[in-house]
Amino acid sequence: MVGFLFQGFPPPPDPVVADLDGQPGINVADLTYLVTFLFTGGSPLDCSHWSHSEEFGDCFGGDMKSPDEPSAPFSLSSECLDENANNGDSTEYMWVELIGNDLHVHHINAYYQCCLEYAVTFDINGYEITACETDTGDLCDCLCYFNLESVLPDIYIGIPCEFIVTLIGIYGDTVGVDTLVIEDSTYMYIDVIGNDLHIHHMNAYANCCPEFYVDYNIEGSNITVTEIDSLSECYCMCYYNIATTLYDISDGEWIVALIGVCNHTWGGPCDTVGVDTVIVGDHDW
Repeated sequence: MVGFLFQGFPPPPDPVVADLDGQPGINVADLTYLVTFLFTGGSPLDCSHWSHSEEFGDCFGGDMKSPDEPSAPFSLSSECLDENANNGDSTEYMWVELIGNDLHVHHINAYYQCCLEYAVTFDINGYEITACETDTGDLCDCLCYFNLESVLPDIYIGIPCEFIVTLIGIYGDTVGVDTLVIEDSTYMYIDVIGNDLHIHHMNAYANCCPEFYVDYNIEGSNITVTEIDSLSECYCMCYYNIATTLYDISDGEWIVALIGVCNHTWGGPCDTVGVDTVIVGDHDW
């Protein structure tokens, strides 16, 4: 306990049982409670809250929570997972992704009490982000697995950069560390598979009622790919990842330009997302 609380040691093998003063969280109060019991005749250890059974399925469930303010961080919680969730693999891990301008931190197979009220606070120090989990819910006499997600809005800072994101669990343990690479707010990349070009437009910003199609124009070694939204404008905007495939391109070197979502009905943006050079055929692999 001393090593864990003050010297950076790993958490106890069963953090729930180590929370032995009847109050949520492992902290100095638990250590004091233990020392008092062992050496000065203090009260017996109080693990009554944590005599538990493992639950699966729709146990108690955590509702999806929306932010109180659009720019405020918020968290999402699954209900207790069933035994076949995540392909039956109960390994705990975390990963991060950028959706639009927002950082999403995923905690998979988190093993917490069933009445979990999930919340996360974010600390930003330069390009290091620490996400700290908390549980504000009432205690239940059961444990189960959750898939959890927390969102930090508007993380994009206008230039390509790299963030190191650390997720700290409810018991103070480090769940994992992941790297978030931000290339740009919107960007394109191309996969060449055989003689097919798979063209990806990431974080495309378009109206919420889209019906996309793509025009291709080939002149010499230049390919212009133009995304078009054929529907009328909605009164909202959101982000999309758009992919299109151009089949059976001849061998050679091609210069591919991607023109972003155009809407000729209402005059939506029609900008160049990116230009890339690809080689089709004559590969060594």
